[in-house]
Amino acid sequence: MASWMIPANVKQFMLLDAFHDFGALYWKQTRQLSNTSIGDFVYIYAGMPESRILVVTKIAEKNVPRKIVQEDRRLSDIKYSLVPEPEYLRRFARTAYFLKLVCVKTLEDMGKVFHLDQLRNNGLRGSVQGAYCLENHPTLLRYLERYTGSK
Repeated sequence: MASWMIPANVKQFMLLDAFHDFGALYWKQTRQLSNTSIGDFVYIYAGMPESRILVVTKIAEKNVPRKIVQEDRRLSDIKYSLVPEPEYLRRFARTAYFLKLVCVKTLEDMGKVFHLDQLRNNGLRGSVQGAYCLENHPTLLRYLERYTGSK
């Protein structure tokens, strides 16, 4: 079992609202995320203005075809998107496969513990631009596991 960090644009998607309402979401399976396994932890980092990890999830399914996601309106509801519907649908149409991420815990009450500055002080190099495996960043992974209880 591995752990991953992925970025989310909270200016384009109401991440916490969606996880609070459903407890799970379908997430675009990028090339990097094709190396994940069911049961892996995924930390979702929210970019500006949050600049911190907001949600810890686990992969429940992978390689979920777009057709299945379209049929499950509950977990792909456009109402959480902050981009215009045509743009949302265009992006959706370009994605072949998805991961199903189940919420383990939300971290909105953790304050500065998972803020970008603290992540950098504990092993993060640069910024969170794309998905990457935290096994390659053991100091950061230990920090996250210590405060979230995920292992």
